[in-house]
Amino acid sequence: MSIRSVFALTALSVLLGCVSVGAPPTVDGPLFRTHEPPADGLTRVYLFRPGFSRVSSGDTPAVIVNGIEIANLLYESYLPLAFKPGTHRLSLKPTLTDSAVWKVDYDFSVDPGRTYYLAVWNTVDASGGTRVFVPILPIPGANLLLVQEGRIGGNTGVSVEFVSEKEALPALREMRLVQPKRDTF
Repeated sequence: MSIRSVFALTALSVLLGCVSVGAPPTVDGPLFRTHEPPADGLTRVYLFRPGFSRVSSGDTPAVIVNGIEIANLLYESYLPLAFKPGTHRLSLKPTLTDSAVWKVDYDFSVDPGRTYYLAVWNTVDASGGTRVFVPILPIPGANLLLVQEGRIGGNTGVSVEFVSEKEALPALREMRLVQPKRDTF
């Protein structure tokens, strides 16, 4: 086997290893059925991670509410939470193998007696990610390999935002419950 072939196979192996997306961790909880009204004097918040893109779908960032770690936010999962009226802080922290984009702090205020839907997802930009050169064609008889510039990843950040019930419910019906260690704040 020529050095050119070894180089091409090695480059292709590295590239495929970088872009492959393993199966995201599975969530064992039940599928979302319906939203529950908040208890008297509290607010209900459904925190969820929709499956818009499989980018970073294997990441399981820690969810921290008001300084207390309560769960990991898995791909296509949700957590039902209850809050006292006022201002609160949601933080996400990457776990050992997660992308650093999961370092997020989000402050929000809630009113009593209301239900909110808080969506968290990766922002993906085709121009983001790591620059790579992909071998596409060896040139016969020459020690050259034609390459194409490309990008791996594209995970440029995390979006956290309240969405309407109309937008949230169809997505939630596809998601499974992650039971938080604590659910009232």
